[in-house]
Amino acid sequence: RASPGRDDPGAPRPRARPTRSARSFSSSPASHASRMRAFWAAKEPQLSNGKHRDQWVMTMKTYVLPHIGHRPVTDVTPSEVIQLLNPIWHTKEETARRVLQRIDAVFMSAITRQLREKVSPCAGVARELGNRRTSRAHFAALPHAEVRAFIARLRKRRGALASRLAFEFLILTATRSGETRGATWAEINAADRCWTIAPDRVKTRVTHVVPLSDRALAILREAKVERGDSNLCFPNAKGKPFSDMVFTKTLRDMGLGKRATAHGF
Repeated sequence: RASPGRDDPGAPRPRARPTRSARSFSSSPASHASRMRAFWAAKEPQLSNGKHRDQWVMTMKTYVLPHIGHRPVTDVTPSEVIQLLNPIWHTKEETARRVLQRIDAVFMSAITRQLREKVSPCAGVARELGNRRTSRAHFAALPHAEVRAFIARLRKRRGALASRLAFEFLILTATRSGETRGATWAEINAADRCWTIAPDRVKTRVTHVVPLSDRALAILREAKVERGDSNLCFPNAKGKPFSDMVFTKTLRDMGLGKRATAHGF
């Protein structure tokens, strides 16, 4: 009996090797989109701020994946990166530079994992696109001479006492909004007059010890009387942390929306 050959209709046909065009977003482990997902799986736990996590994903989906998401990481060129960034480079400068950093991070990960031999296509892109030489805008900050009057007005405002106490506490401790809104009683050591914020709640990922002044301690005592049943120092009416807009809204309601930010104190 003859062994099955190429002319034997009953012989199993060899599988066709997929072409490059067939290796798509969903099937290719080396497309930029799939590498971004793999990189993000490792990156996401490192970001403590939910807003930053959402921005990371949103900017990649908006500005990057529609252009090079389907492309193999081995083939993406600097000209493609320049092309996708060019429309926003001088109109949304901060966003564009962050997008470039995020694209580069994905490619550096691919290079580390030996999925790309060439240098990152982001190398030299910022220099090629140019710089408008505009000065970096800082957060709006209320002049120091006006802070005392601002705090006096803040104390007299109507509304949730916890949010007013939290805002003054933020100013006195010079901490970030998320750190103050998420402060817990377990972090407070009144005897040693300090507030210890764990690394997973700090942007630098390093334990942050904040000294507490007399007024800061008084605020905590008042907060304890107000809502001592919560593990949070400054919970909202539902017992949860206030939203990241609570201090911004307070400033707007006080007519200072354009002159000051919570981060600027």
